[in-house]
Amino acid sequence: MDFKKLLNDVKPHAFVILAFFLIGYVYFLKTFQGYTNREEDVTQGLLKSTEIMKYKAIDNATPGWTNSIFGGMPTTMIYGKENYNYVPRYSYLTPLFNGTAYPFKILFLSFIGFYLLMCAFKVKPLFGALAAIAYGFATYSIISIEAAHYTKVQAMALMPAILAGMHWLYRGKYFLGGIMLAYNLALQLYYFHYQITFYSLICMVIMGIYYIIVAVQDKKIKQALIASLIAVIAVTVGVLTSTSKIKTTSKFAESTMRGGNDMAKTNTGKKQKETGKNGLDRDYAFEYSYGVGETFTLLIPRFYGGSQAEKLSTSSEFYKNTQNDEAIAQGLPMYHGGLSIQSGTTYIGSIIIFLFVLGLVVIKSRIKWALLALTLVSFALGWGKHFSILNNFLFDHLPYFNKFRTPMMAFCIAQVSIPLLGFLGLKQLYENWQTAKIQVKKNTANEIIATTSNTKEIWQKITYVFYGVGGFCLLMALFGPAIIDMGGPIDKDLAEGGNTAIIPWLKEDRASLLRGDAFRSFIFIGLAFVLLWAWYTNKIQKNIAIAIIGGLAAIDLIGVDWRYLSWSDFTFEKGAALAREKDEVDNQILVDKDLHYRTFDLSNNPFNSNEGAAFHKMIGGYDPAKLSRYQDLISELLSNQQYQNAALDMLNCKYVIGTDSMKRRGLIPRPSANGNAWFVQKLTPKDDAVKEMEALKAINNKKEAVFNITVKNNKGLQEATFQLDSTASAKLTSYHPDTLKYNVSNTQVGYLVFSEIFYEDWKVEIDGKEATLNKVDYTLRGVNMPAGNHQVKLYFKKLDSSTDTVDFISSLVILGLVLISILLWLKTYTGKSAND
Repeated sequence: MDFKKLLNDVKPHAFVILAFFLIGYVYFLKTFQGYTNREEDVTQGLLKSTEIMKYKAIDNATPGWTNSIFGGMPTTMIYGKENYNYVPRYSYLTPLFNGTAYPFKILFLSFIGFYLLMCAFKVKPLFGALAAIAYGFATYSIISIEAAHYTKVQAMALMPAILAGMHWLYRGKYFLGGIMLAYNLALQLYYFHYQITFYSLICMVIMGIYYIIVAVQDKKIKQALIASLIAVIAVTVGVLTSTSKIKTTSKFAESTMRGGNDMAKTNTGKKQKETGKNGLDRDYAFEYSYGVGETFTLLIPRFYGGSQAEKLSTSSEFYKNTQNDEAIAQGLPMYHGGLSIQSGTTYIGSIIIFLFVLGLVVIKSRIKWALLALTLVSFALGWGKHFSILNNFLFDHLPYFNKFRTPMMAFCIAQVSIPLLGFLGLKQLYENWQTAKIQVKKNTANEIIATTSNTKEIWQKITYVFYGVGGFCLLMALFGPAIIDMGGPIDKDLAEGGNTAIIPWLKEDRASLLRGDAFRSFIFIGLAFVLLWAWYTNKIQKNIAIAIIGGLAAIDLIGVDWRYLSWSDFTFEKGAALAREKDEVDNQILVDKDLHYRTFDLSNNPFNSNEGAAFHKMIGGYDPAKLSRYQDLISELLSNQQYQNAALDMLNCKYVIGTDSMKRRGLIPRPSANGNAWFVQKLTPKDDAVKEMEALKAINNKKEAVFNITVKNNKGLQEATFQLDSTASAKLTSYHPDTLKYNVSNTQVGYLVFSEIFYEDWKVEIDGKEATLNKVDYTLRGVNMPAGNHQVKLYFKKLDSSTDTVDFISSLVILGLVLISILLWLKTYTGKSAND
């Protein structure tokens, strides 16, 4: 084997990976020292997983159900199913990250993903590394990391690698391209963020169409057909590695808000705010649409103020008038766009945008039109309701489009296409801009009559791009506040809260931020322009010029990122962010040794926090994928004082936590709770969900139950009345999240209602024999009971294990092909050395 050649070929990439590691290490240095930021979403996720982890430790298996939040829900979206996809076990240098996996691993993965894309386009390692660093530090990724949206950013990190596989495929590198596509798609699906995967598929379709068109034009139809066939196979195998996850998630999704609303499916058309007939409600789904004007934040970070808690200096207008150090430290509502929540700006980089526009001008390859199309599609989807002519059509007709929320997430596509096109533009200049070459024209006597430089036209284009992009930034720096409204929706809330006086100060500070960042962007673009001029005039080598431009692009982005996630944010010792001590109220509740009951915590927003789940089974909670019918229960009953108590009774809520005028927590016992199960005297049918809900509001749920005759599990259930004796009882004797056992006694035939949330995977046995479990009272379980004494068992039936085998085999196929590709690559270095 020619080790010398192998070393020479590997060395540049090894240095790049080392640089990625060091940059990520420095940026997240505090995590290596044992600290973390608040990681709010991680904390909320761990809190709602309290019961799951407890029983997983006991059973050495994840339960399929938990009662920690929302009265009970499957663990599918909270903790996930054990996965037999082995690809993640051998992902990019996973062993290096033990103990420091997050968020360092995500940044590193972003670097690697984009670097592979640069390699696919044959960009030099140095320039590809600089492009990858710029991609990894795009602020949308960093603010998502700050919010602990880890799976989203991990999935985003693999989008470039997936496109790299596509590019290799359609360039005739079938084996490499197919493996890269299958491997990275399998890894992305494992990270469990299907909205990003949805956008990745959109990218693949658009780029696939481009490659096929080019192949037809170049008369390479056979190559395109082979690549397309391999792409389909690679995608199929990649998807098969997560068969279990996809199957359980799809099944669960149909019962969540993303599956639609039962009441909206009736003839009356009633719906909740969040859900529509077959998916999310349009207004709810499009709530986080990025404003068309806000798109300029890609170029000027605080074009719309930044975040809702932007930190200002003591030279700010607000501080000059208030001297409020605490408010300055905590941050002020500088954001004045249309989003209800904005934790940071979406910034791709001033130099990157400059290079993107430059690439559109100087690149001759048809690839620029495909990347421009990707960028425009990204914007159009991200604008959501602000570009309704397209998005309303897609919402109504494109499969799965109405299952996703947060349209602005589609900007992740532009986060790939913009730096890719920008650095391809630099590559074009590097390869074709010959500053030293002079074209000489001579007459018939061999006398020089003219000399022309082949760079003049290119330089003119660069100048025009600078005038356009840099000029816009300078215009905003000088006149932006006079053009852009410095007011925003938050100002109305401030005025209603009696803070009218501070609004003019905030507007002045917003104007100052716009001017400052616009001038900042102009300076960075100006520096890049000067470097290109120095290259053009032979005052600096082109390698050095490009390296400095790439370095400045990274510095620009990191400087903005640091505003939202810096070392000062890593103040918690690892594990401490989750730490929550029991207070007196918690201890009072835990004195109750009943096997199973619920608590309603009103000391904070009951449906936006999992704090109580650390110790109790909660009526409320926080999870974006809650069951749709439970959301209906919240909207119709639990949030309505008129019906709240009746709803709490049927959910066996024994305790309410409230606060007094001093915000001190206190306990309110609820002796009226119905218990774990109870016999009813009457069973009343309704022919749709709306009528069922309205009837539920009117009945005494201790004595009567209502049911929807259109529900599959209620087939054969009929209207009935029952005789109850005074000794009738149903006592819970054994509790496990997946298995509930009861001793039931009644001298008459009766109907038993359980204070448990209905879900199709729950089954019931009476004395060991399967019976039919019904859905009653809109969201509870019920069963017909014969007379006498009986043992009743409710149990959660998990998905069969056949799909686990599919996951396992398909992942082994991918890993096997990866191993073969490595061996084949090494084989190219066998034989005599060139120096022998």
